[in-house]
Order: sequence, then structure tokens, then C-alpha cells
Amino acid sequence: MSYNKLAVFRRELNFSQQEVANMLSISRAAYSLKENGHRKFSQKEMGIIFTKFKERYPKLNMQDIFLT
Repeated sequence: MSYNKLAVFRRELNFSQQEVANMLSISRAAYSLKENGHRKFSQKEMGIIFTKFKERYPKLNMQDIFLT
């Protein structure tokens, strides 16, 4: 499953893949594989991303980001 919405939110927040990868303590390449649906995000990783993105979009929920 590709996380197209995740990429859209990431770009709207002006985060690079490297910046989000750093938040997750993974490589940019590993993050890219996850964002493009080749690997799954862990629950912990989804929580970190959600918490950071929710700072800017208070009404955001997990489904908005991770379900297509």
C-alpha cells in the first residue's frame, strides 16, 4: 500500500524524507521504502509521525494519513 496522503502531508509541512527519517531514527532510504509502500511502518513510527503532523493539523486522525 502506498502512503500517498502521507507524502502530501509531509510536503505541505515542508519536511523532507530525510527529516522524517531522522524523527524515526531510520535512514532516508528505509523511510522512502515505507512511504512508497514497499515496507510497513511500525505502530511506534506511525505514532511519531501522527504526533508531529497533528501539531499543524489538530483535526487530523491516523486514518487521514495511513489509510488510502
